[in-house]
Amino acid sequence: MRRLALAALLLASAPAFAEDEVLTGWGTELTSRPAQPMIVVPPEYPKAALAKGIQAVVDVVGTVTAAGAFTQPVYRSSVDDPAFQKAVEEVLGLWMFFAAVSGENCEPKAAEAQVRVWFEIENGKAKVSVSRPPDKDKAKLAAEERAGAYVKVLTRVSPVYPNKAIQKNIRGARIVALSQVGPDGRVQKIVYQNTGADPLFYGTSQYALERWVYEIGPGMLKDRPFVCLEHTFRYRLAD
Repeated sequence: MRRLALAALLLASAPAFAEDEVLTGWGTELTSRPAQPMIVVPPEYPKAALAKGIQAVVDVVGTVTAAGAFTQPVYRSSVDDPAFQKAVEEVLGLWMFFAAVSGENCEPKAAEAQVRVWFEIENGKAKVSVSRPPDKDKAKLAAEERAGAYVKVLTRVSPVYPNKAIQKNIRGARIVALSQVGPDGRVQKIVYQNTGADPLFYGTSQYALERWVYEIGPGMLKDRPFVCLEHTFRYRLAD
């Protein structure tokens, strides 16, 4: 996955911002990407365990649906204390995930996933962290680009904060789109991952993304008729 650019636009008509970020999966790399956390509500450290200085690691294995929900969880804890599993159970339903992506159509799909939660104590204070996939190695990215496996943005259209969303005082939204892009660099199809955003934001996102044009490197397609690009729009009203 490659981060290309981050641009912000202050709209003259309202105190609103729209930021865009291209998270690009090169060819089959995005389509083989596992599901991964998007929004995580950290669990609370069990008070009794904290007082006793007990630390733990909890692994959660299950299925992330195409809509980004974690289902059928199975828990494995490093310690024989059910309080740690219970702490994760209480917040798991609030988490949202980037779903895995189908290589056949660049659309979200259900897939198995695993998340690890660390309950640690540092300097007498509780610390809870959740596993996230590491960023791709920069040296590997550079090597791929030299081999022609790259995407460059030729035409970028910034999204507009919907006026109706401003009137309704909707403070912000995140839109995650999967664009199927052909060899000519034109967007063929756009589908969206579930982020719980108000539907008002999809129209302006669609309008912008349909007008993006890319340069597709010669090493990108590898006998495939398209590449899958993941694109995030973040909207917010200024304070």
